[in-house]
Amino acid sequence: MTRQRMRRGEPYPSPIAHVLRGGRLEARLLLEDATRNQAIYGFYGNSVWLPSTEVAAEVLSATKLRRSAELTSFEVRALTEVNVRLWDTGVAPHYDVVYEVAGDVEALVASLMRARREVVKNVLYDPEGG
Repeated sequence: MTRQRMRRGEPYPSPIAHVLRGGRLEARLLLEDATRNQAIYGFYGNSVWLPSTEVAAEVLSATKLRRSAELTSFEVRALTEVNVRLWDTGVAPHYDVVYEVAGDVEALVASLMRARREVVKNVLYDPEGG
């Protein structure tokens, strides 16, 4: 039985906002994560974090993303350009990246792999995780 992951009902992020995901993108890992998400919550999605004035990128780098030596940063408009959307799921500032046709996990992964992105070093990396 799947758990329901509720949407928070927040306004869609600005096209120039950036979301962060731990590590470099690897299609195999994206597929595994999206499939696990589907088994738990009932939809294919990949987790990302949206820095804000309430939760800065540095805070996310030191907490939610601390086990990742590198971070992948997407501009929201780059995701929209490849037909994926952000769902405001779980506890802010968490989002799930989903493909516009919710049941198409292969298209989700292919779209994320095509999306413009930047990989940066996580200067707050903690391999022990805290």
